[in-house]
Amino acid sequence: MQLIIDDRADDTQRAAIETIASGGEAAEGSSFLQVFASTMETLHPTLFKPIEFECDEKARILPTQGMEFLSADMASGTSQTRNEWGWNTGSIA
Repeated sequence: MQLIIDDRADDTQRAAIETIASGGEAAEGSSFLQVFASTMETLHPTLFKPIEFECDEKARILPTQGMEFLSADMASGTSQTRNEWGWNTGSIA
């Protein structure tokens, strides 16, 4: 595994990202990042490179029955969310 972190991140941000991505300070099995990192045999040195990101699309979830969801699946301009009342389907505006 090898992390690539934006070179504009300061030392504190870099350390935090490396800790989170490696599952550091998480109990065994308590987060998907800790579980994922535990499957890696080799951890290569982190690269610090320029990262640019642009997005022309706007995405938002508009809940119809409250603000909390048990899960949300989004792809291809549609979304499906599941809350305590059941499944809701909508489009991403």
